[in-house]
Amino acid sequence: MTPKVRDKMSEKSIKYSVMPPIEISSARTSSVSMCNLDDIAVFNDKASVELINFEDSGCLILRGESAADKIRNGRDGEDDLKSGLRACLNIDLPTDPLTCSQRDDFSIWWIGPNEWRVIGPAAECKDIEIKLRRQLRDEFAVVNVTGGVVHLGLRGPNAETVVRKSCPYNINAENFPIGKVVSTKFAKTQVILRRAKEGFEILCRRSFVDYLWAWLRDASNEFGLTVSTGK
Repeated sequence: MTPKVRDKMSEKSIKYSVMPPIEISSARTSSVSMCNLDDIAVFNDKASVELINFEDSGCLILRGESAADKIRNGRDGEDDLKSGLRACLNIDLPTDPLTCSQRDDFSIWWIGPNEWRVIGPAAECKDIEIKLRRQLRDEFAVVNVTGGVVHLGLRGPNAETVVRKSCPYNINAENFPIGKVVSTKFAKTQVILRRAKEGFEILCRRSFVDYLWAWLRDASNEFGLTVSTGK
């Protein structure tokens, strides 16, 4: 009978390819839910990455087949998206690719030539949706997707390092300045990423948020992570 030879290389690969689990006390775990991040959870006393759940944030999709042509041609009117947004939010529509505009608690993110996201307080998004529908009539689609989208923030001295570990997009300041918005992969999840004045903001589908949370927890483990809620 041939003696069984142990493959040392495969043994090493098995040993070091699996990241050891992060031990979190049950008290902390119970207060941390991706869909409802209550209070603050601290996973390291020297945390340098803060994950923020903007739980009061709402999201509207603006989309229209003729939006880009109308804006390029400079045709403003009562039913034009530009004038409609000014009337409802007093905010300018970002027409340059990968940009955004902001006023107070509301921001508009450019997603494509005929698509934008309106981000603001969830309590006000319903009223804004109704006003935009009346203002824009049937020329544009206005869809409230607040229930299906999660708005997260990453801040802290090592937040950019965590984003670099997670995202293939070049986030150097020269290529990804404040206010720039891109649709990209984050880990294995499709997200919309924006560089804010303080760190980064992420929009992702709610169905992927548990996976994204697990990824961010592991990616931030070496730096320490705090989790909080924000507006």
